[in-house]
Amino acid sequence: QRIEKEPFLKLAAYGKQHGATINDIVLTALYRALFEMIYPEAGKPMPVGVTVDLRRYLPEKKAGMITNLSGVVNPAIPRIPGEKFAATLARVTANMRELKANAIGFPTALTFEMYSRLGFSATYQWFKARVEKGKQDNCVPPVLSNVGIISESKMVFDKVPVTDAYITGPLVPAPGSLIIASTYEGVLTLTMGYYKAATSPKAIQWFLKQVAAELSF
Repeated sequence: QRIEKEPFLKLAAYGKQHGATINDIVLTALYRALFEMIYPEAGKPMPVGVTVDLRRYLPEKKAGMITNLSGVVNPAIPRIPGEKFAATLARVTANMRELKANAIGFPTALTFEMYSRLGFSATYQWFKARVEKGKQDNCVPPVLSNVGIISESKMVFDKVPVTDAYITGPLVPAPGSLIIASTYEGVLTLTMGYYKAATSPKAIQWFLKQVAAELSF
């Protein structure tokens, strides 16, 4: 699902006006689409996974763009009937600021260390148990990963300029899903990985269109 350049510039201006990042805005749209789709109990916090960059903990505070070093945090906000986008954005932004103020993503780094010590078999069984519990609960929160701008300038391959680009993410165990947001040449693209056997393609298409509709001001 694409957000073209002009609407994307409006999003960026809207975010600046409200003290929110593009990630906050996309997360807000995702939340509002989920509220519309599954209609969770009002007032009960609903968690969603959001990836965070762990490269901030490296000595140089950064690494090459291709380097994948991510953690996950779980903001949780409740559905408030009749709430406007700006109000939901304010709650999402406040929640994310609170998470960022508390060594965001660092617990994930410790968890990765634990996995390496457990070994493959034990780690696999742990993940399998989590997936099975999600199936029983019929609720596995999606994960949003905003990888940001693919390139600050137009990419060129052997003198051929790249007119369009976006990133797709890996599949995750069913019934989970991973939503990737990436930007190139001012166009925001949302992709979603899922298993057809576990999730209806029509439901995915509806959901992504609903997210895009929330981002159309």
